[in-house]
Amino acid sequence: MESKSLAAVILAFCVVSVEAASPLPSPTPTLGEQIDSGDSTQIQQAVSTILDLLHAPTHHERRVAVVQLTQGDHLLRKLRKAQRYDEVVHLAVEGILALPSDVRLVDYLETYRVRALLKLGRPQEALSAAKERFNLCRMSGTASSLELVVDCLKVAYSNDDTIVDRFAEEQMAGAGLTDEHSTSNIELRRQHASRRSTSNAAGQLTAIGLRSSVLDGIKIDGSIYREAIERYKKGTDYLSLVSLGNLLLLSDRTKEAHKVFERAYAMASEKDLAAASENIARCIKAEDGTIGCANAWVMSIRP
Repeated sequence: MESKSLAAVILAFCVVSVEAASPLPSPTPTLGEQIDSGDSTQIQQAVSTILDLLHAPTHHERRVAVVQLTQGDHLLRKLRKAQRYDEVVHLAVEGILALPSDVRLVDYLETYRVRALLKLGRPQEALSAAKERFNLCRMSGTASSLELVVDCLKVAYSNDDTIVDRFAEEQMAGAGLTDEHSTSNIELRRQHASRRSTSNAAGQLTAIGLRSSVLDGIKIDGSIYREAIERYKKGTDYLSLVSLGNLLLLSDRTKEAHKVFERAYAMASEKDLAAASENIARCIKAEDGTIGCANAWVMSIRP
């Protein structure tokens, strides 16, 4: 009996020892680690996973995925560092379609897309995407969006020494920064200072705004947004209207976007009112291709 008990103890000790010596399973690499690995298979697996996350059924899940791309894990930055520019372009577009309501995040996505297209040697597409960003961006992002347009113009029209200068002159005139137009823009602000009707004030300001011929000459192919636009047209809530308006701006369908944002403004809660007001200003900016009348409209609705 004692020999049997001793044998059982020895056997149990051996089993425990073998189990203790077994290697622990390797932790699953994060998406960022897969991209940083430099291994094409792992990078492709990461891209596939990201696409699945961007197609998640809920708004919250899709937002988390877009944040991972642009901020949290900076996955687009990692892909750019790995010179996976095609994947950057693809994921940027999918991110826009996944979360068109968030102007700030879409702005980041468009910037990554433009830079990647330039790296791929596709300057005309980059220029179109840069115009999309100008149309969409918040008023505070106008300066950087114009700089991005200039960078694209230099590459797309490398044989035209005048186009950047013409673009700069139009932007200065449209912003009321030249002697010829500054007085008239100040007068516009004064005339509309007491107005509260968004449609009347915005319509009059845009009608006499100074357009940018350079931006007018940049064509946008909005076909990538067409299906999403039709889908969001069925929505009637505030978030759906904002998503629809943003997609229309990205497609350069500015007048349609203006009407949609007017509807969103009418139903905006107190919390959303500031953003709803800026949505209309963004439309005026996109319609003119300059910021003078958009700024004037913003001034007109402030107490």
